Amino acid sequence: MFREFIIDSGETQAIWAKRLGVGQAYLSLLLNNKKTPSLDLAVRIQRATEGAVPADSWVSPCASSLAPSDAARDDEAAA
Repeated sequence: MFREFIIDSGETQAIWAKRLGVGQAYLSLLLNNKKTPSLDLAVRIQRATEGAVPADSWVSPCASSLAPSDAARDDEAAA
Protein backbone atom coordinates (compact mmCIF):
# COMPACT_ATOMS: atom_id res chain seq x y z
CA MET A 1 0.00 0.00 0.00
CA PHE A 2 2.73 2.46 1.00
CA ARG A 3 4.94 1.39 -1.91
CA GLU A 4 2.15 2.13 -4.38
CA PHE A 5 1.49 5.47 -2.72
CA ILE A 6 5.12 6.53 -3.11
CA ILE A 7 5.19 5.42 -6.75
CA ASP A 8 1.96 7.28 -7.48
CA SER A 9 3.25 10.40 -5.72
CA GLY A 10 6.03 10.76 -8.27
CA GLU A 11 8.49 11.57 -5.49
CA THR A 12 11.64 9.62 -4.75
CA GLN A 13 12.18 7.32 -1.82
CA ALA A 14 14.91 9.74 -0.70
CA ILE A 15 12.35 12.53 -0.39
CA TRP A 16 9.97 10.28 1.55
CA ALA A 17 12.73 9.05 3.84
CA LYS A 18 13.69 12.63 4.68
CA ARG A 19 10.04 13.64 5.15
CA LEU A 20 9.51 10.77 7.60
CA GLY A 21 12.82 11.19 9.39
CA VAL A 22 14.19 7.75 8.51
CA GLY A 23 17.12 6.53 6.46
CA GLN A 24 16.66 5.46 2.86
CA ALA A 25 17.81 1.93 3.70
CA TYR A 26 15.17 1.62 6.43
CA LEU A 27 12.47 2.98 4.13
CA SER A 28 13.47 0.38 1.55
CA LEU A 29 13.07 -2.35 4.17
CA LEU A 30 9.58 -1.04 5.00
CA LEU A 31 8.59 -0.94 1.34
CA ASN A 32 9.81 -4.49 0.82
CA ASN A 33 7.96 -5.78 3.92
CA LYS A 34 11.21 -6.67 5.66
CA LYS A 35 10.47 -4.34 8.58
CA THR A 36 7.36 -3.06 10.31
CA PRO A 37 7.32 0.55 11.47
CA SER A 38 6.96 1.55 15.08
CA LEU A 39 3.58 2.96 16.04
CA ASP A 40 5.10 6.45 15.99
CA LEU A 41 6.41 6.00 12.45
CA ALA A 42 3.17 4.38 11.27
CA VAL A 43 1.29 7.45 12.50
CA ARG A 44 3.80 9.76 10.76
CA ILE A 45 3.24 7.80 7.54
CA GLN A 46 -0.52 8.12 7.96
CA ARG A 47 -0.21 11.88 8.44
CA ALA A 48 2.27 12.32 5.57
CA THR A 49 -0.05 10.43 3.22
CA GLU A 50 -3.10 12.30 4.50
CA GLY A 51 -4.65 9.03 5.62
CA ALA A 52 -4.11 7.11 2.38
CA VAL A 53 -1.83 4.70 4.26
CA PRO A 54 -3.49 4.22 7.66
CA ALA A 55 -1.36 3.35 10.67
CA ASP A 56 -3.30 0.12 11.20
CA SER A 57 -2.45 -1.08 7.68
CA TRP A 58 0.88 -2.29 9.08
CA VAL A 59 -0.82 -4.65 11.56
CA SER A 60 -1.35 -8.23 10.51
CA PRO A 61 -5.04 -9.18 10.47
CA CYS A 62 -4.29 -12.23 12.61
CA ALA A 63 -2.46 -10.16 15.24
CA SER A 64 -5.73 -9.23 16.91
CA SER A 65 -6.59 -12.90 17.25
CA LEU A 66 -3.52 -13.44 19.43
CA ALA A 67 -5.10 -11.66 22.37
CA PRO A 68 -8.10 -13.28 24.00
CA SER A 69 -11.36 -11.50 23.31
CA ASP A 70 -13.23 -9.73 26.07
CA ALA A 71 -15.89 -12.43 25.90
CA ALA A 72 -13.33 -15.18 26.40
CA ARG A 73 -11.88 -13.40 29.43
CA ASP A 74 -15.38 -12.98 30.86
CA ASP A 75 -16.08 -16.69 30.32
CA GLU A 76 -12.83 -17.65 32.09
CA ALA A 77 -13.63 -15.36 35.01
CA ALA A 78 -17.10 -16.86 35.37
CA ALA A 79 -15.78 -20.43 35.43
